[in-house]
Amino acid sequence: MEAERRRLVADGYYLRKLNTAYLSFFGAYAGGGNPYEPELRQLRQRAGSLKDFVLLVERISSPHDLKKLVQ
Repeated sequence: MEAERRRLVADGYYLRKLNTAYLSFFGAYAGGGNPYEPELRQLRQRAGSLKDFVLLVERISSPHDLKKLVQ
């Protein structure tokens, strides 16, 4: 995990500590990918600010909700 944290720091994401929830969400923990990552990234890009993205994501309670927001 420390190696992944260092890689993220090198990419400009300054993290004090990296936990398994982050790695699990992005597929690096269990080796599988997150099927929702492409849609979440698209939504993040469209949102503009991180604040607006968080406000959008907090409304999602199912994969269907995510699909509706992306469309």
